[in-house]
Amino acid sequence: MRNYESYQHYMSLCEQEAGGSSSGPIRRRIYIYREREEAEERLIDDYFGDDEYEPKYPKETFRRRYRISSTLFNKIVNDILSYDVQPIPEYFTYFSSWLDATDRKSIGPILKCTSAIRQLAYDTAPDAFDVYLQIVAPWGLELLHKVITWAVQKKDHKYPTLMLEAVADQRLWIWHAYFRVLGVNNDLNVLYGSPLFDDEIADIAPECPFIVNGHTYRKCYYLADGIYPEWFTFVKTFSVTRDAKTFKFKTVQSAEKF
Repeated sequence: MRNYESYQHYMSLCEQEAGGSSSGPIRRRIYIYREREEAEERLIDDYFGDDEYEPKYPKETFRRRYRISSTLFNKIVNDILSYDVQPIPEYFTYFSSWLDATDRKSIGPILKCTSAIRQLAYDTAPDAFDVYLQIVAPWGLELLHKVITWAVQKKDHKYPTLMLEAVADQRLWIWHAYFRVLGVNNDLNVLYGSPLFDDEIADIAPECPFIVNGHTYRKCYYLADGIYPEWFTFVKTFSVTRDAKTFKFKTVQSAEKF
């Protein structure tokens, strides 16, 4: 009954907003009621369980679909909920749950973290999990942005941080994302520990041939810093620019890389 009253209140606000001095036809927003409470209950039954019941899917399925272990995921959620250092950072309170203006509970932290982490794991659009998680696309995108913003913080910050390795093309489409906790994971350790080049080593990576100076290359390439190893797939800039040509290459390469 409370959800129905919330819906009625929302529709009345939409009607008030749509009504105005305009002489044209009244355009009203389309409201889609999302059953997020049921979605959260279903998610818990499928992957987390409780004190009485085991989850529907085993831990192996959880790791395959989340790309991390259930233990690590639970630690992330619990650390967010138990973080009590004042003032609490905004990204921690964002992933918590609260009551909205209609006295309805907002999306819970398990749903929020699931949406963000699965977007990173599957490299997919934010509305791909709308049906299962009941999270609208703009909110899913905002959740992803919050996680990435949190992940790329520098390690000298006083809050817990994550390290993110991402590969994007010139259109800023993310093709690869890999993240781990900070520690001894510098750029090279992350490179050696991530699955970025597994397909290259197994020679099953998709071919994307291109021609440079009359030579045909079969595989794609990655713009990288000078710290990375001398691999054929890395294109690094010049440490010293000796002429206008190398200076232009260094300028363009640095601009694209960052």
